[in-house]
Formats: sequence, structure tokens, C-alpha cells
Amino acid sequence: MIAITTRADLLQSLKRQLRQISRGEIAPGEAPEINSTGFPAVDELLPQRGIPKGGMTEWLTAGVGAGAATLALAGVRAALNSTSDLSHNGYWVVIDPHGEFFPPAITGWGIPEGRLLLVRPATSRDAAWAFEQALRCPGVAVTWNWVGPTQERVLQRWKVAAEVGRGQGVLFRSDQALKQASWADVRWLVTPIAGRPDAASDAHRAEAGRRLRLELAYCRGALGGERVEVECNDETGLVRVVPQLADSAPRRRTARA
Repeated sequence: MIAITTRADLLQSLKRQLRQISRGEIAPGEAPEINSTGFPAVDELLPQRGIPKGGMTEWLTAGVGAGAATLALAGVRAALNSTSDLSHNGYWVVIDPHGEFFPPAITGWGIPEGRLLLVRPATSRDAAWAFEQALRCPGVAVTWNWVGPTQERVLQRWKVAAEVGRGQGVLFRSDQALKQASWADVRWLVTPIAGRPDAASDAHRAEAGRRLRLELAYCRGALGGERVEVECNDETGLVRVVPQLADSAPRRRTARA
């Protein structure tokens, strides 16, 4: 059941959580539990080797179909299969206001459809409310949402809701959001790579699917700027990190605010 609180309770919780976040406070015995991104090589880019429970992740792309959802599915599978805290080994909620999510597409990923709750709100306001309530619910392991330009105060509310519910919040946004404020713990920039001249054969190309560049655009406690390339097959759910040759040019840069 999705928890519903009074406005007074919600405001009080927001104030308390914002104070803790701004001060960096972690109560004794509350060191964050970590969920894998689903890719060990990608986990290595993060200071905590994964995403903390109660964290928010943003996937930024130039447009729909760029591959961000395919990569994010690996994190859903990892979160749902986590056994460290059975109370959070629960549901995956997808907020789908435009009716574009196709549940049969996840069949090859080993994610039971019975763990999926698909919510299709009629308005953007309803979608924002549903996302916040799902984030606050302790029985939800992962909550997805696709959003356009969003006010910072709304992003703050979502971040606090994720902290309360201790699940994973996942936002899909345009890469133009890089210029906007964010309360996410991690921001990934996904860019399709046209062509693969190094592919060994047509059979290899058919098996691998498409190639994407995954860049760590921002992460709390890290510089950002690290990147990997992956090959993913949307039909089979097979995702492979492509080994990279040594690069003499430094890739790290100062993290975006």
C-alpha cells in the first residue's frame, strides 16, 4: 500500500530530512546500503561501488530510445534480487504518463512481471504525486519516472521521499537538464555510438546489438567525467562492457555542480 501523509507531516519530514542532507548527517548504525548498477565495471566508477539505497539516479539522453532505459534495467534487476534487506526486495513501480512503457519487453531480463506496478496518471501533476508516494513507500525497491523541465523544489521533495522510503529513485530526463539544478546522487549521460568498425563480423553485430557511451556526469563524492562503452541487445537483455584501450589523455574533470 502506498503511504499517504498529511501536509503537516510531510512538511515536517521535509525539513528534518533537508537538515540532515545539508549537514551530511548519518545516524549511528545507518551507514547506507548499496545496490549494484548491474555492471561491476560501472560500479567501479562510483565511490561507494554502487548506488546507496534511498538514492536518486538521473539518466540523461538526447531523446527517447537512446538506450538509457535498457541500461537502467540492469540496476532494477540487481535491486529486486538483493537479499541484504528483504523488506526492500519488493516492487518496481513505473510511472508512465504517456503510455510508452511495454511490459513484455522485460521478459528477457529475468524480472518477474508480478513485481512490476505500472502507473499511468492522467496529468503531469498526478504523475509527480504518484512518483513521490511510491518513493516514500518502503515496499517499493525501485521507482521510475520520465520527466521534462522540473522545478527544484519538486526535485527536493522527491529526493527526501527516496530517503524516507529507502528505495531507488530513477529519473529519465533530457540531456538539457545538465544545465539545470539536480538533487540526484548520480547522473549518467547516455550517448549512442553510430557504427562499430571494430566489430569482428555480422554475427557479432547481431548478437551485440547497439553500442552506447555511458558517462558519469555527476556523482556525490567523486569528480565525474569517467566513461565506459557498452554493447546492449534490447531483445535478449545482454549487456557487455566494451574493453577500452589505454588512453594517454586524462579523462577526469571537475564535477558539475
